[in-house]
Amino acid sequence: MEPSPLRLLPPSAWRGITALLFDVDDTLTTDGALLPDAYRALWAARAAGLWTCAVTGRGAGWCDLMVRLFPVDAVVGETGAFVYEKLPDGRIREAFLRSAAQRRDDDRRRWRAVAAVQKRFPEARIARDTAFRLCDTALDLKEDGPPVADADARAMMALLQARGLTVARSSVHINAWVGDYGKREMVQALLARRRIRRDRAVYVGDSRNDGPLFAFFPHSVGVANVAPLLDELRARSEAPRWITRRRGGLGFAEVVRTLGAHRRGRA
Repeated sequence: MEPSPLRLLPPSAWRGITALLFDVDDTLTTDGALLPDAYRALWAARAAGLWTCAVTGRGAGWCDLMVRLFPVDAVVGETGAFVYEKLPDGRIREAFLRSAAQRRDDDRRRWRAVAAVQKRFPEARIARDTAFRLCDTALDLKEDGPPVADADARAMMALLQARGLTVARSSVHINAWVGDYGKREMVQALLARRRIRRDRAVYVGDSRNDGPLFAFFPHSVGVANVAPLLDELRARSEAPRWITRRRGGLGFAEVVRTLGAHRRGRA
Protein backbone atom coordinates (compact mmCIF):
# COMPACT_ATOMS: atom_id res chain seq x y z
CA MET A 1 0.00 0.00 0.00
CA GLU A 2 1.33 3.43 -0.94
CA PRO A 3 1.64 5.80 2.04
CA SER A 4 -0.65 8.81 1.87
CA PRO A 5 0.66 12.34 2.44
CA LEU A 6 0.22 13.30 6.07
CA ARG A 7 -1.52 16.52 5.02
CA LEU A 8 -4.42 14.35 3.72
CA LEU A 9 -5.04 12.79 7.14
CA PRO A 10 -8.81 13.09 7.80
CA PRO A 11 -9.79 15.89 10.20
CA SER A 12 -9.50 14.90 13.86
CA ALA A 13 -8.42 11.34 12.94
CA TRP A 14 -5.87 11.48 15.75
CA ARG A 15 -8.10 13.08 18.37
CA GLY A 16 -7.92 9.99 20.62
CA ILE A 17 -4.14 9.58 20.45
CA THR A 18 -2.41 9.38 23.85
CA ALA A 19 1.12 8.21 22.97
CA LEU A 20 3.89 9.11 20.55
CA LEU A 21 6.72 6.67 19.77
CA PHE A 22 9.55 7.47 17.39
CA ASP A 23 12.88 6.38 16.00
CA VAL A 24 15.90 8.63 16.60
CA ASP A 25 18.47 8.58 13.77
CA ASP A 26 17.14 10.42 10.70
CA THR A 27 13.65 10.57 12.27
CA LEU A 28 14.14 12.81 15.29
CA THR A 29 17.53 13.93 13.95
CA THR A 30 18.44 15.38 10.56
CA ASP A 31 21.81 14.44 9.08
CA GLY A 32 23.07 13.60 12.56
CA ALA A 33 21.87 16.82 14.21
CA LEU A 34 18.98 17.47 16.59
CA LEU A 35 17.47 20.60 15.06
CA PRO A 36 15.68 23.23 17.17
CA ASP A 37 12.33 22.46 15.51
CA ALA A 38 12.58 18.79 16.44
CA TYR A 39 13.60 19.50 20.04
CA ARG A 40 10.78 22.02 20.42
CA ALA A 41 8.41 19.37 19.04
CA LEU A 42 9.47 16.98 21.83
CA TRP A 43 8.57 19.60 24.41
CA ALA A 44 5.30 20.35 22.61
CA ALA A 45 4.37 16.65 22.79
CA ARG A 46 5.13 16.66 26.52
CA ALA A 47 3.09 19.84 27.05
CA ALA A 48 0.17 18.23 25.20
CA GLY A 49 0.15 15.39 27.73
CA LEU A 50 1.33 12.68 25.34
CA TRP A 51 3.25 9.68 26.67
CA THR A 52 6.47 9.71 24.64
CA CYS A 53 9.00 6.98 23.89
CA ALA A 54 12.10 6.93 21.70
CA VAL A 55 12.70 3.55 20.00
CA THR A 56 16.23 3.29 18.67
CA GLY A 57 19.05 1.03 17.61
CA ARG A 58 21.45 3.23 19.56
CA GLY A 59 23.39 1.86 22.50
CA ALA A 60 22.80 1.99 26.23
CA GLY A 61 25.04 5.02 26.71
CA TRP A 62 22.99 7.09 24.29
CA CYS A 63 19.74 5.80 25.76
CA ASP A 64 20.69 6.63 29.35
CA LEU A 65 21.47 10.20 28.28
CA MET A 66 18.25 10.54 26.28
CA VAL A 67 15.92 9.28 28.99
CA ARG A 68 17.54 11.62 31.54
CA LEU A 69 17.86 14.78 29.42
CA PHE A 70 15.04 14.58 26.86
CA PRO A 71 11.37 15.25 27.66
CA VAL A 72 10.47 11.58 27.17
CA ASP A 73 8.89 8.93 29.37
CA ALA A 74 10.90 5.97 28.07
CA VAL A 75 13.64 4.92 25.66
CA VAL A 76 13.76 1.49 24.01
CA GLY A 77 17.35 0.81 23.01
CA GLU A 78 19.59 -1.51 21.02
CA THR A 79 16.70 -2.47 18.71
CA GLY A 80 14.51 -3.73 21.55
CA ALA A 81 17.04 -5.28 23.94
CA PHE A 82 15.98 -3.10 26.87
CA VAL A 83 13.84 -0.18 27.96
CA TYR A 84 14.73 2.66 30.31
CA GLU A 85 11.66 4.24 31.91
CA LYS A 86 11.64 7.55 33.77
CA LEU A 87 9.79 7.26 37.08
CA PRO A 88 7.81 10.14 38.65
CA ASP A 89 10.65 10.83 41.11
CA GLY A 90 13.20 11.06 38.27
CA ARG A 91 14.84 7.68 38.85
CA ILE A 92 15.34 5.35 35.88
CA ARG A 93 13.94 1.81 35.80
CA GLU A 94 15.44 -0.68 33.34
CA ALA A 95 14.08 -3.92 31.92
CA PHE A 96 15.77 -6.40 29.55
CA LEU A 97 14.29 -9.07 27.30
CA ARG A 98 17.10 -11.52 28.14
CA SER A 99 18.58 -12.50 31.50
CA ALA A 100 22.01 -11.42 32.72
CA ALA A 101 23.35 -14.98 32.23
CA GLN A 102 22.01 -15.08 28.69
CA ARG A 103 23.56 -11.70 27.93
CA ARG A 104 27.00 -12.87 29.08
CA ASP A 105 26.83 -15.87 26.76
CA ASP A 106 25.38 -13.72 23.98
CA ASP A 107 28.35 -11.40 24.20
CA ARG A 108 30.83 -14.19 23.46
CA ARG A 109 28.76 -15.57 20.56
CA ARG A 110 28.24 -12.14 19.06
CA TRP A 111 31.89 -11.13 19.01
CA ARG A 112 32.93 -14.44 17.41
CA ALA A 113 30.48 -13.75 14.59
CA VAL A 114 31.59 -10.13 14.20
CA ALA A 115 35.24 -11.23 14.02
CA ALA A 116 34.34 -13.51 11.10
CA VAL A 117 32.72 -10.58 9.29
CA GLN A 118 35.74 -8.34 9.83
CA LYS A 119 38.05 -11.06 8.54
CA ARG A 120 36.06 -11.39 5.32
CA PHE A 121 35.17 -7.71 4.81
CA PRO A 122 38.04 -5.27 5.45
CA GLU A 123 35.58 -2.36 5.19
CA ALA A 124 33.56 -3.62 8.18
CA ARG A 125 33.96 -0.97 10.89
CA ILE A 126 32.84 -1.31 14.48
CA ALA A 127 30.68 1.74 15.22
CA ARG A 128 32.16 4.10 17.81
CA ASP A 129 29.13 3.82 20.06
CA THR A 130 29.60 0.07 20.42
CA ALA A 131 31.80 0.91 23.43
CA PHE A 132 28.58 1.99 25.16
CA ARG A 133 26.41 -0.98 24.19
CA LEU A 134 25.21 -3.85 26.38
CA CYS A 135 23.43 -6.33 24.12
CA ASP A 136 24.43 -5.79 20.50
CA THR A 137 27.28 -4.76 18.22
CA ALA A 138 26.92 -2.07 15.57
CA LEU A 139 28.78 -1.94 12.27
CA ASP A 140 29.11 1.56 10.87
CA LEU A 141 27.65 2.11 7.41
CA LYS A 142 28.44 5.81 6.90
CA GLU A 143 28.75 7.67 10.20
CA ASP A 144 32.54 7.76 10.67
CA GLY A 145 33.94 6.53 7.39
CA PRO A 146 33.21 6.09 3.70
CA PRO A 147 29.75 4.69 2.90
CA VAL A 148 29.59 0.91 2.77
CA ALA A 149 28.11 -0.32 -0.53
CA ASP A 150 24.62 -1.76 -0.29
CA ALA A 151 25.73 -5.13 -1.68
CA ASP A 152 28.50 -5.37 0.92
CA ALA A 153 26.13 -4.40 3.73
CA ARG A 154 23.72 -7.14 2.66
CA ALA A 155 26.55 -9.69 2.46
CA MET A 156 27.74 -8.75 5.98
CA MET A 157 24.23 -9.19 7.31
CA ALA A 158 23.90 -12.58 5.62
CA LEU A 159 27.15 -13.79 7.20
CA LEU A 160 26.09 -12.59 10.65
CA GLN A 161 22.78 -14.43 10.23
CA ALA A 162 24.59 -17.57 9.08
CA ARG A 163 26.55 -17.37 12.34
CA GLY A 164 23.30 -17.39 14.32
CA LEU A 165 22.82 -13.67 14.96
CA THR A 166 19.75 -11.54 14.45
CA VAL A 167 20.39 -8.40 12.40
CA ALA A 168 18.66 -5.14 11.58
CA ARG A 169 19.74 -2.27 9.37
CA SER A 170 19.12 1.38 10.18
CA SER A 171 20.10 4.44 8.19
CA VAL A 172 23.54 4.47 9.86
CA HIS A 173 24.34 0.99 11.23
CA ILE A 174 23.99 -2.75 10.94
CA ASN A 175 22.98 -3.96 14.40
CA ALA A 176 23.66 -7.58 15.35
CA TRP A 177 22.57 -9.47 18.46
CA VAL A 178 21.65 -12.90 19.83
CA GLY A 179 17.96 -13.57 20.36
CA ASP A 180 14.70 -13.67 18.43
CA TYR A 181 13.48 -10.14 19.15
CA GLY A 182 13.49 -6.61 17.77
CA LYS A 183 11.93 -3.22 18.33
CA ARG A 184 8.41 -4.59 18.06
CA GLU A 185 8.71 -7.21 20.82
CA MET A 186 9.91 -4.75 23.44
CA VAL A 187 7.40 -2.08 22.39
CA GLN A 188 4.55 -4.57 22.65
CA ALA A 189 5.63 -5.59 26.15
CA LEU A 190 6.05 -1.97 27.21
CA LEU A 191 2.65 -0.87 25.90
CA ALA A 192 0.97 -3.83 27.61
CA ARG A 193 2.61 -2.91 30.92
CA ARG A 194 1.60 0.73 30.53
CA ARG A 195 -1.90 -0.24 29.32
CA ILE A 196 -1.54 1.84 26.17
CA ARG A 197 -3.57 0.63 23.20
CA ARG A 198 -1.69 0.53 19.92
CA ASP A 199 -4.61 2.27 18.15
CA ARG A 200 -4.12 5.18 20.56
CA ALA A 201 -0.47 5.64 19.60
CA VAL A 202 1.41 7.14 16.65
CA TYR A 203 4.75 5.69 15.54
CA VAL A 204 7.24 7.70 13.45
CA GLY A 205 10.26 6.20 11.68
CA ASP A 206 12.46 6.35 8.61
CA SER A 207 14.23 3.07 7.93
CA ARG A 208 14.19 -0.68 7.42
CA ASN A 209 14.34 -1.50 11.12
CA ASP A 210 11.17 0.55 11.64
CA GLY A 211 9.20 -1.76 9.34
CA PRO A 212 7.88 -4.11 12.05
CA LEU A 213 6.51 -1.12 13.98
CA PHE A 214 5.09 0.50 10.84
CA ALA A 215 3.14 -2.75 10.43
CA PHE A 216 2.18 -2.99 14.11
CA PHE A 217 0.73 0.48 14.58
CA PRO A 218 -2.44 1.53 12.69
CA HIS A 219 -1.19 5.12 12.93
CA SER A 220 2.33 4.84 11.48
CA VAL A 221 4.21 7.66 9.78
CA GLY A 222 7.39 7.70 7.75
CA VAL A 223 9.34 10.94 7.50
CA ALA A 224 10.03 11.94 3.91
CA ASN A 225 13.47 10.31 3.72
CA VAL A 226 11.84 6.88 3.99
CA ALA A 227 10.76 7.24 0.33
CA PRO A 228 13.72 5.35 -1.26
CA LEU A 229 12.91 2.32 0.92
CA LEU A 230 9.18 2.13 0.27
CA ASP A 231 9.36 -0.61 -2.38
CA GLU A 232 11.38 -2.78 0.00
CA LEU A 233 9.02 -2.07 2.91
CA ARG A 234 5.92 -2.69 0.80
CA ALA A 235 7.31 -6.05 -0.30
CA ARG A 236 7.37 -7.05 3.39
CA SER A 237 3.97 -5.44 4.10
CA GLU A 238 5.78 -3.02 6.41
CA ALA A 239 5.24 0.36 4.76
CA PRO A 240 4.02 3.29 6.88
CA ARG A 241 0.42 4.44 6.52
CA TRP A 242 1.35 8.11 6.11
CA ILE A 243 4.39 10.10 4.96
CA THR A 244 5.48 13.61 5.86
CA ARG A 245 6.38 16.40 3.46
CA ARG A 246 9.72 17.09 5.13
CA ARG A 247 12.58 14.82 6.10
CA GLY A 248 14.17 13.88 9.40
CA GLY A 249 13.47 16.04 12.43
CA LEU A 250 11.47 18.54 10.40
CA GLY A 251 9.15 15.71 9.40
CA PHE A 252 8.93 14.68 13.05
CA ALA A 253 7.92 18.24 13.95
CA GLU A 254 5.27 18.04 11.21
CA VAL A 255 3.80 14.97 12.91
CA VAL A 256 3.71 16.66 16.32
CA ARG A 257 1.99 19.75 14.88
CA THR A 258 -0.60 17.51 13.20
CA LEU A 259 -1.14 15.63 16.45
CA GLY A 260 -1.63 18.84 18.37
CA ALA A 261 -4.16 20.17 15.88
CA HIS A 262 -6.15 16.93 15.88
CA ARG A 263 -6.20 16.64 19.66
CA ARG A 264 -7.54 20.19 19.89
CA GLY A 265 -10.13 19.41 17.19
CA ARG A 266 -8.75 22.11 14.88
CA ALA A 267 -7.59 19.96 11.97
